[in-house]
Amino acid sequence: MKNSVTKKAVLTVAVSEIPPLVMKKGKNFSGFEIELWGMIARRLKLDFQYKKVGFSSILESVCDGKADLALAGITINKEREEIIDFSHNTLESGLLVLVSSDKNINIFITIRNLIKNGYKKILEAILGIALFIGVFGNIIWLAEKNAGTFNSHYFPGIFESFWWAIVTMSTVGYGDFVPQSWIGRIFSTVVILGGYIIFGFFIAETSSLITMSKLQGNISGHKDLAGKNVATVEKTISVEVLRKLNAKIVPVKRIEKAYEKLKAGLVDAVVFDAPSLLYFVRNAGMKEFEIVGDVFNPHVYGIVTKEGATVLREAINRVLLELRESGKYDELYVKWFGDNTKME
Repeated sequence: MKNSVTKKAVLTVAVSEIPPLVMKKGKNFSGFEIELWGMIARRLKLDFQYKKVGFSSILESVCDGKADLALAGITINKEREEIIDFSHNTLESGLLVLVSSDKNINIFITIRNLIKNGYKKILEAILGIALFIGVFGNIIWLAEKNAGTFNSHYFPGIFESFWWAIVTMSTVGYGDFVPQSWIGRIFSTVVILGGYIIFGFFIAETSSLITMSKLQGNISGHKDLAGKNVATVEKTISVEVLRKLNAKIVPVKRIEKAYEKLKAGLVDAVVFDAPSLLYFVRNAGMKEFEIVGDVFNPHVYGIVTKEGATVLREAINRVLLELRESGKYDELYVKWFGDNTKME
């Protein structure tokens, strides 16, 4: 039986999981937009069925006629309006930045940044130490080979000399080898003093690199994302925004994969829609993750209809206005987001 606003007896509603807007447990769907659509459908006496699709193909499913409507935190923008139509806005939103808490993964990010940004200086320092050991190891072997300090044969005598140079320049002590000649003792003094300088320089340089890596790993808001590895859901507005911020985008199919990458230290941050990140932190990630900075790139969501489905879209809009005027919308909002979380 057809209803008054559509020619179809049963509408197909394409959805994609975007907590807390659309969630699925077993065969049942829940979430803010699911409940909102349920209220609209009951008012309009619409029969419908949900069809779960990937977010990257949700608009295509409506354009191709595989679905009559779509909802999943779909941002209203000019590019999308050119191929489909939107209802009035269903929720005000924006983007937020999610990072790991200091007590968790930042050490891995620091190490990664250290290797990425400071490996040349570390390599230069190691090569300098190796050259110092090589030169003075040979000198001290030549000075001591006839004094019985080292084996008189170059092999294995030179390895004994190298060992002596390492423990001496690191001020650990002579170990098993003590120079007997005055020439050997003079060069030992040079090695000891040189060791202080070289190791002091190496430690200072490494400390500086670690400090710089920590600073580079710190993110206090979206303005700090330039050059950072940032995960977000592919084919969402977050991708274009991150591109403008000069972030290194790591696309994922589902937002849960972005959380996993952040936890594993594979990315520096996650950027996504504020409702999803706030819901995640409050319900699952409070101990491991935190939101930094303010909401940026404000936008609104809408229910997608096929282009030209004017009667259906206008009917949905009328009910949305009724729900806002009656206070039912605000009650639903508070249920899912609390009363102090509206996007400014």
